[in-house]
Amino acid sequence: MLEDRESQSAKVFMSICTQCHGLADPQAHTAQEWPIVVVRMVDRMRRTQAFSSRSVVVPKDHEVDQIIAYLALHGLKKDHLP
Repeated sequence: MLEDRESQSAKVFMSICTQCHGLADPQAHTAQEWPIVVVRMVDRMRRTQAFSSRSVVVPKDHEVDQIIAYLALHGLKKDHLP
């Protein structure tokens, strides 16, 4: 269950990120790790769009920023690392 599920950033996260896979758990990475993961995923989406017949909506820059902000806010906290 996502926190702030009705927020605009959560809605963008859900709509964009579920095009290719199930919804990621924000707790899967820390706030510092999420930007790297999101940028890597957006790059994959661009390549899929360019080289595949599969239809993928690549997020606009402001949507990428919203996704990163949402995941950073709700990501794994450093004090919870093993």
